[in-house]
Amino acid sequence: MAKKEKFKKGIRKAAISVSLAIGPILVMYAAGQEGVLYTYMQIIGTLCMCGSLIFGFLAIKEILDGFFDQSNE
Repeated sequence: MAKKEKFKKGIRKAAISVSLAIGPILVMYAAGQEGVLYTYMQIIGTLCMCGSLIFGFLAIKEILDGFFDQSNE
């Protein structure tokens, strides 16, 4: 049962990672513009990209742990 829960947690993290993939769109939209709003858009986009990478790696780790974990079941 623990393997199934780890797999579900990994899928949730992967969904969060995909939802944060809007970061590059924000950065590219704001790249050629000037102004305070576009600077904030670039900062938010960069944070979204970093968050997407982090959650992606964590999701892969959780999913693989769910498949290959040696628990005492």
